[in-house]
Amino acid sequence: MKYFFILGKTPLLSFIEIKEILKDSRFEKVSEKVLLTDSLSGFNVKELQKRLGGTVKIGKVLGKYSIKDLKKDSFRSEIINLLTLDGDRVIFGFSLYGETKKLKGLIKNIALKIKKDIKSKNISCRWITSKKSHLSSVILKKNDLLSRGADIVVENYKDKLLLGYTISCQDFEKYSFYDYSKPKRTIKKGMLPLKLAKIMINFGLNGKNNFKNLNLIDPFCGSGTILITALLLGLRNIYGSDKDDQAILNTKTNLNWVMENRQIKLNKGKILRSDVRNISQKMNKKFNLIVTEPFLGPLKIKDINFQIKKISQLYIDAFAEFKKIIKNKARIVMIFPVFKKDNKKHFLPILNTLKKMGWQQDINLANFKGPYKNYLSKRNTLMYYRPGQRVLREILIFSYNK
Repeated sequence: MKYFFILGKTPLLSFIEIKEILKDSRFEKVSEKVLLTDSLSGFNVKELQKRLGGTVKIGKVLGKYSIKDLKKDSFRSEIINLLTLDGDRVIFGFSLYGETKKLKGLIKNIALKIKKDIKSKNISCRWITSKKSHLSSVILKKNDLLSRGADIVVENYKDKLLLGYTISCQDFEKYSFYDYSKPKRTIKKGMLPLKLAKIMINFGLNGKNNFKNLNLIDPFCGSGTILITALLLGLRNIYGSDKDDQAILNTKTNLNWVMENRQIKLNKGKILRSDVRNISQKMNKKFNLIVTEPFLGPLKIKDINFQIKKISQLYIDAFAEFKKIIKNKARIVMIFPVFKKDNKKHFLPILNTLKKMGWQQDINLANFKGPYKNYLSKRNTLMYYRPGQRVLREILIFSYNK
């Protein structure tokens, strides 16, 4: 059985996250947005969907078809067999990915015939459409399409069409709730999206699925987004620190809110005030993973060289402390700021310094340079940003073998 993944807005992040979790699986890239695999490595689809932050949909592949195949009555019958016809109403929709211009008219004709075939059985039928060529997770959820009907996925595949149906999609309501409803938010300092926080934690977990004895720390915890996400993923040994008193209060408030909302408890944990430069003196604990986004600097910068020098030194000092609080083969997933000014991107020039300190970049991105080059920086690192942002996010994954 083949499964497909529909990747998110930054597909390279989504692809690497999947590969990090399903380490024993093989993948085939159909297009920038569509990925195939033969195995989910012990996960069921809905469990895997909850675990992933960057995947929009997961589904099963029906097969490969030609244009002629789609025009046959047998194809319509195959689609109708996916639908539940024992109720008083049937709903279905099509999601087209890749080059869709030539397919839109054909799919419309097929959908109208399916609708007619079902109505001939005296069953009410609705064809769900969208202004875009595909149905979003919002449309799927709001129309209850996955439990009451089917989202048929069509993607160009070599000289044929790959067809499948969606089993699970992102829970946009849950992401929105935990992103925007938490009691303490720090908009002025920038907000790390919950989806990105989940991707970063999955990078840090390095394929581990048993979280019982894993200790995670965010040493720039801010309002606690990374720690909240870790809780929701199932980690229960969670630590955080920040040099700002208000950040500590915000994190504690938000964590308590999540624990009450989900009725979960920490096994071990501590949130304390500490500058990252002396965190080893405050935190008497060794960690399996450090996942963090420091304050990335002001949006408006007068002296960019001074700002880069200042933040670079902070990061170097932080990595010197991280050596003292990590277990062997621990992973550090950290966001570096990239300042955009005068149509140029200015990076922190510290990678060689960190390498001399013994830190190794832990995910090889060389194989992704061709197909996903637009999502890699000029120094072959992962990027995450939205159009118009002045400070971009560079995501780096490090390890240190003691």
